[in-house]
Amino acid sequence: MYDSDENKAGLNFVKLVGLYLPLVIITVIIHNYLIDTPHLDRRIALHNLVTSGNAPAPVQYRILTYYLAELFIKCGLSFKLSYLFLRFLFTLSGALLLHLFLSKWLKTVICIIGVLFFFSAVPLTYLNYYMQPADMPNLSFFLIGYILIEKRKDSLFAVLLFISMLNRETPVLLPLIWLFYRYDELPIKALVTKFVLFIAISTGAYLMLRVIYTVKQYYSFSSYFWYNTKHINSYIYAFLFFGYPLIYLASVWKNTKIPKFLKRALLFVPFFVIVHWTMSIVAEVRLWLPIFPLVIACGLISIFGTDAGEPHFKDVTFFTKNKNLIYGILLVSFSAAVSVTNYYYEKIYLSKLSPVEISEFYIAEGCICLNQGNIEDAEERFLKAEKLNPANPHLNFLLGRFYYKVKPEREKSLRYLNSFVKSGTDSRQIYEAKKLIRLLQEK
Repeated sequence: MYDSDENKAGLNFVKLVGLYLPLVIITVIIHNYLIDTPHLDRRIALHNLVTSGNAPAPVQYRILTYYLAELFIKCGLSFKLSYLFLRFLFTLSGALLLHLFLSKWLKTVICIIGVLFFFSAVPLTYLNYYMQPADMPNLSFFLIGYILIEKRKDSLFAVLLFISMLNRETPVLLPLIWLFYRYDELPIKALVTKFVLFIAISTGAYLMLRVIYTVKQYYSFSSYFWYNTKHINSYIYAFLFFGYPLIYLASVWKNTKIPKFLKRALLFVPFFVIVHWTMSIVAEVRLWLPIFPLVIACGLISIFGTDAGEPHFKDVTFFTKNKNLIYGILLVSFSAAVSVTNYYYEKIYLSKLSPVEISEFYIAEGCICLNQGNIEDAEERFLKAEKLNPANPHLNFLLGRFYYKVKPEREKSLRYLNSFVKSGTDSRQIYEAKKLIRLLQEK
């Protein structure tokens, strides 16, 4: 086990697997019922795009799980079983690694409570997507990263960074946790050298994938800051996901002794939130998985306490005296860099696209809003797309169905559906459109 204290280790590996296995199977079955089966055709299409190198960014660069699934398919498993097995494997590894991570500071029974919190929150991560196989592996990679950083296994951490970047971009932020944890343990030269090396490895993997697959056009706009800020689900889902431990931690923070690693790792959370609040739709709760272990660990310690001692390391860098100022500068600089990146992408890169290409962004955004139940935002984006490319058959079909099923307006629905039938090429959509037209005419 992660901690050798028998009072904390408690259960061996086989017993832990037996304990969590039924819960893993239940979550995989639920995911199959809610996500995998209803969207099977779309998932197969996206898988084929990734493995052929033709998927949009950033999905094209998240190759690890797709190619693992492709390997299983070539070994004889069906598409569906391949992804079910991967979800089973990474959900189980996430649960075991979370238990291992918590066992550094908490007794076995408290670790089990923490993992049960995890399983109770997992269904929330199934909201608002149809295929995102990289997120559960991302949790496992982050947990391994946390353990390696806390254990000061820098060589293994460097290897992990490269592998995890093949799965998703988020681990590019892991070196920040290493920096916050080790800044007062190493001479300044060694500290900077290692930090730069870790950044080089993670960004090197990021750039390597873009060289191999070329720079792909993103499937939507990059900045979601105002979208996330104005929608209440952004706050409600995050609140529900982290739950009671976060509430209790906030209420007793000043009177709780949080272990060094966890206290330092929490400094990373604002950076994580800034990236996702501006570049992702945070109502997709799966995005919060990497910081779940940190919040739950601190929350459980605030409730139950910890007897775990920590070795003392002599302060050796000047950061000790200026740490608050330096952290503030780093946070502001990071926020500015993210803002500049968003500005460059939307104002410079998108300006090079044709109106037809930009309209596709609005269509994608509208579909995302619609899937999340944000009807007004969906309509706004569809209508913006129409202004740029009114002859788009797919858009006419979406608007016709939107004004029939979502926001009923008979005349508008008929107009868009008739327009689609004249120019559409998808036989299934044409059949559905004609059916809706007949129903509207009968009213």
